[in-house]
Amino acid sequence: MHRGIPTLVRQARASYARSRKVRADPIKSEELRLKSEADRLKAENDVRATLLQGIGGLAILVGIAVTWVQFLANLDLAREGQFTEGFTRAVDQLGSDKLDVRIGGIYALERISRDSERDRGRITEVLTAFVRAS
Repeated sequence: MHRGIPTLVRQARASYARSRKVRADPIKSEELRLKSEADRLKAENDVRATLLQGIGGLAILVGIAVTWVQFLANLDLAREGQFTEGFTRAVDQLGSDKLDVRIGGIYALERISRDSERDRGRITEVLTAFVRAS
């Protein structure tokens, strides 16, 4: 009998431990499920945040590109305006009664011709017409 009691005690302890394990398993399994669900939701949120940051960064880059293109267009427009103004002023100087003003107009047209290869032909025509008229 002495042996029977310890065996009974061991069996009772094992049974009790199994019953606690069985009771604890659903709770633990639910906790694990909730934890894995929370991890999954956090991962989804992280992906969404990364995508939104990427889209925001792309929008900023597009904005910078558009601004740069507009800046270059405005720069070209400003150069055109300066050229037109300088050309008009130089041609007006060619029509002056004073010799030094006319010579200044010729030099101004020469400089514009050096800076603007595209308008070199027009400037040559203006100077040719000036020489013929003089």
